[in-house]
Amino acid sequence: MSPIKAIIFDFGGVFYHIPDMTWLNRWLKLLGIKDDGIISSWLTSPNDSDFVRDVMTGRISEADVWRMAAEKWHINVHLLNRIRKSLISQKRFNQPLAEYLDSLRPKYHTAILSNAGTDARESMLGVYGMEERVDTIIISAEEGVAKPDQEIYRLAVDRIGIRPEEAVFIDDMIENVESARLFGLHAVHFRDTRQAISEIEEYLA
Repeated sequence: MSPIKAIIFDFGGVFYHIPDMTWLNRWLKLLGIKDDGIISSWLTSPNDSDFVRDVMTGRISEADVWRMAAEKWHINVHLLNRIRKSLISQKRFNQPLAEYLDSLRPKYHTAILSNAGTDARESMLGVYGMEERVDTIIISAEEGVAKPDQEIYRLAVDRIGIRPEEAVFIDDMIENVESARLFGLHAVHFRDTRQAISEIEEYLA
């Protein structure tokens, strides 16, 4: 096996704890909104929703998403800001995994490869300080392509300057893991922090 030179992490669902349906239903109840399928679609894979795919590839900006939500459900701007603040919170950050990430440098090139919207870089840098923790950040909305499309893996290895077999990729969505493996990356399906670190270490041994 070729020596590993880079560790590439997903962000949402790995470093960032994505809100679940319990969180969503709590806000829907507070807002007096009956979910018509549009809101819950925001928590799905780009494979399962054309709307999410358009957000993740930058065709629809996050600002437009919030504007559409405010108009459709008549959300008060102050309440809307509360929702946004609850989404982007340090409480949702996986600090133990971040500390492991810190330990990988400078021996390995570290990267984020995230299916995320147009505001993601601002959050990753301004709230979570990821620019100090990784060498490369690749966001689908900025590139116009999203996982599991293998083109985004090609873009990542080219930008890092490695061959696919020289990297380990970590993602919480199995379809992204399987696609990455087909592309030639070593891949770990993130289920919890301890399990993921253990499997990454097997590739680095």
